Amino acid sequence: GRFPEGVAKECMRRVLEAVKYLHSKNIMHRDLKPENILMVSPDSDIDVKITDFGLAKQADQDGLKTFCGTPQYFAPEVLQRRGTVRGQGRYGKEADMWSLGVICYILLSGTMPFNDAELYDHIENANYTMEGQEWENVSDVAKHFVESLLAVKPKDRLTADRALKHPWFTGEEFVRPVSPPLLPLQPPQQSTTNSDQAPQSSSAGAGAEAEEGKAAHPSMAPPSARPPPHAQRRGRGGTTG
Repeated sequence: GRFPEGVAKECMRRVLEAVKYLHSKNIMHRDLKPENILMVSPDSDIDVKITDFGLAKQADQDGLKTFCGTPQYFAPEVLQRRGTVRGQGRYGKEADMWSLGVICYILLSGTMPFNDAELYDHIENANYTMEGQEWENVSDVAKHFVESLLAVKPKDRLTADRALKHPWFTGEEFVRPVSPPLLPLQPPQQSTTNSDQAPQSSSAGAGAEAEEGKAAHPSMAPPSARPPPHAQRRGRGGTTG
């Protein structure tokens, strides 16, 4: 089952404090999951301990490359190591943060974020949802926290330090960022001319037209001199920005 949001938040706070310490020592756990997080005493102030450091390793600045862990908690960049030859691709501490995002999702909803049937595809595309009855009473700021950990690109994820400063923990007023509205694509405007009705223009007139065209379309090159009236001309389409 799922935890009340307040309990889930305090559990995550304690886990993040522990992971922040590990990461400050350049240690990656690489197998963070609920089974490896023990609650010391549920009847008092929440205290948790991280266990099972069998896959933990100290990483250099280039990260690690061993494909290991528990599939449901793999980060997308860890999956990229699957089936690769030695030396291709690496991953860093951000992989632990992804796993924490999965854990938080489970604590808040009591469900797994990714479908086992197409597990790896769903992970690689962060294909999950926060719809349904189990999410009805979860705050928007808590959902945003989970989203900030389950970002496909490692650089877009919260670090342990930044995660602890998220409004979910600090209690600061939270306003979800709003994406700018998508504007409809405007088709290019087509202009047509009838060469049989086009008047002749002197070189001075052509020059004036060129200057006028440059003012209306500063990025366009000046038009060439007009062809004689009897010549066939093709219309020139303009584009709108």
